[in-house]
Amino acid sequence: DGNRGDLDPYVHDALFRFIHSWSLVKDEKGKCLEMGANPYFISWLLRQHTDMEITLANYFGGNEGKLTQTLKWDQDGKSHVEELECDHFNMEESRFPYEDNTFDVVLYCEIIEHLLMNPVHTLREIHRVLKPNGKLVVTTPNVARLGNVFAMVDGRSIYDPYSGYGVYGRHNREYSMHELIHLLKFCGFTE
Repeated sequence: DGNRGDLDPYVHDALFRFIHSWSLVKDEKGKCLEMGANPYFISWLLRQHTDMEITLANYFGGNEGKLTQTLKWDQDGKSHVEELECDHFNMEESRFPYEDNTFDVVLYCEIIEHLLMNPVHTLREIHRVLKPNGKLVVTTPNVARLGNVFAMVDGRSIYDPYSGYGVYGRHNREYSMHELIHLLKFCGFTE
């Protein structure tokens, strides 16, 4: 429940990422799990512009189970309010509340860098709930990006400052492309 426009800078910065992530699955069918769905920008694209059945998952700490959030936005001069239900569970520690081979698509966008612990449990659970030959979309900042290289050359830290949004509100570990591919293969994924 923030103020109108609070997320505008985030949307401006990340709009291309949202559209690109959606475009990777826009023609898919079946069941889709979106991990770390909040603040629901990719969720909106999926729900409006795909034929998939969407399941949303988040974790904000505390009790696990079903969670309902009220979304409010303005579009085309009209105010909208919608209730969204998500599965609320600790993806780093808990068994995901889904049967094996449930989903045709899993989106894991801009999440892995926020984890506090080793991501192997999370990735193995994603592998378990993803159908054979299903599609996993993982997006994350590349630790070897040019901005980080310039920061290190300049003697500055590449790490995010502590966040007012708690331990998950910052990047706790970023990966290079090589590391991420190696990690995914270790957890059973293939190209």
